[in-house]
Amino acid sequence: MLANAGRTTVRRLVVDLSKTPTANLSHGLVSRSVLQAQNAWNGSTVARRLLATTTSDPKSPASKITRTTRKTVTKKPTKSKRSPAKPRAAPKKKVASRKKKVAARPKPVKRKLTPEQKEKAKEKAKAKKERETVLALKKLVLEKPKTLPRSAYMVVFAEFAAKGPAGVKEATAKYKSLTKEELVHYEHIANQNKATNEAIYKKWVESYTPEQIRSANKARASLRRRSPGGRGRFPKLKDERQVPKPPTSFLLFAKERSASGDYKHLKPTETGRLLGKQWRELPEHEKKKYNDVAAESLSRYRETIATVYKDDASQAAKSGAAL
Repeated sequence: MLANAGRTTVRRLVVDLSKTPTANLSHGLVSRSVLQAQNAWNGSTVARRLLATTTSDPKSPASKITRTTRKTVTKKPTKSKRSPAKPRAAPKKKVASRKKKVAARPKPVKRKLTPEQKEKAKEKAKAKKERETVLALKKLVLEKPKTLPRSAYMVVFAEFAAKGPAGVKEATAKYKSLTKEELVHYEHIANQNKATNEAIYKKWVESYTPEQIRSANKARASLRRRSPGGRGRFPKLKDERQVPKPPTSFLLFAKERSASGDYKHLKPTETGRLLGKQWRELPEHEKKKYNDVAAESLSRYRETIATVYKDDASQAAKSGAAL
């Protein structure tokens, strides 16, 4: 704060300036007076207030003084004193956030099925299982190679096969109109095709192991039982390496009785029914000879399949026991 003398000087100077006419004031005098006032009262809040009160009128000479001084006087930029930077604190370790426990969803309530719906569901599951079984069996079935026409009619039909359904009628008409010489010619071609087919088939069968052929025959037998048209689609594969199944005691008895010729006048179904009845009524001491032969054939079969199919003793025993 300024002393009392400085304050009094500033007040007088301001009052004198306000009383002085505008014409008697020169630019230099006004500026010097203003500079003296600023130097005497630099930064004082009281001086600013006094100057503001005396120069509020825009027509007064004091207001002109203030306008001129605002243009000439420039404030010096003040340097801001920055406080020294504080050292940064070490980052806090992130604490693993605990996961919020999600409320368990309520288990869906199983709908109670009616007896009819249960029966339909069982049938549907059974049909699905049957389809899966058939697909698995078809993967084991070995597709036979394509063969050449093995009859005279098939040789003639092969000439018209490219024409589609219309070629069937033409092939039939041509086959019926063949002369004896032409028929002999087509029969000769068919016989040659049979020999070629046998060679192709034998080579194809021998490209697989005996065990693969046996598995394929099992799958084919199962498909024949499952599908009505499976007997023609999946015939048994012929392989000379396959071990024939041993005959049972009943088959030995039926073969011996059928060879006698006593059942020629009967139908096969009637013959089988009668032989079954006679076998059940046969005494045990007479069945013994058939049982002994069947047991000997079974033991030879087990030894053979262990060599041909390369199975171990347990598998051979199971195969023989299943028969």
